[in-house]
Amino acid sequence: MFKIATSTVFWLGRATVFVVGLAVMLALVLGVATTAFGADGAFFKVGKSNFASAVSVLDKSGAGPALKLLVDSGPPLAVNSTARVSNLNADKVDGQDAPLWAVINLNGTTARGFGVTSSQNFPGNTGNYSVIFNRNVSGCAYVASLGDGAGNTFQGEISATRLEGEPNAVIVATDNSSGVATDEAFYLAVLC
Repeated sequence: MFKIATSTVFWLGRATVFVVGLAVMLALVLGVATTAFGADGAFFKVGKSNFASAVSVLDKSGAGPALKLLVDSGPPLAVNSTARVSNLNADKVDGQDAPLWAVINLNGTTARGFGVTSSQNFPGNTGNYSVIFNRNVSGCAYVASLGDGAGNTFQGEISATRLEGEPNAVIVATDNSSGVATDEAFYLAVLC
C-alpha cells in the first residue's frame, strides 16, 4: 500500500512539473507574441509597412520610457503629417524654449510673430510700444531693429527692455536719427 501511494505521489509530482513547465512556456511564447500585435489584431512587422484600421497604444507602467528608438545615423523618427501633436514639440523634447519674436507695425499692431499675445503703442507717448508674450521674459535678452513687415529698414534708434511688474512684457522705444521719439515699425527677438 505504501509503495502504491509513493508511486502515485511521484507520478503526480512529475505530471505537475510538466504541466507547470508547459504553462510557463506557453505564457512566455504567447506573451511575447501578443506584444507585437496592433490594435486590429494584425502582427506588427519590423522593417515592413504596417497598416491598421484602429489606433494602437503603447502603454507602460513604472519608470523609464515606453518607447526608445536607437539608430546608427539619420533621424530616429519620420512622420508624414505636419499636424501639431500635444505634448510633443521641440520645447518638450530638448528642454529649451523656442525663441520669441515679433514684427510690429508703426501703429503698434502685430504684423506677425511667435509667442506674441498682444502689442500696442502707447497713446500720447510717441515712439513707445509694449509687446506681450505668452510666457515670462523678464530674465531674457532682447534684440530689436527698425523695419517693417515688408522687409524695409529705417534709420534711427531703438531700445528694448523689460516692463517692471509685467514679467511677460517688453517695452520698446523708437527714435529718428536725431534722437527724437518717433513711431516706427520694428522687429523684436527675445532670447531666453
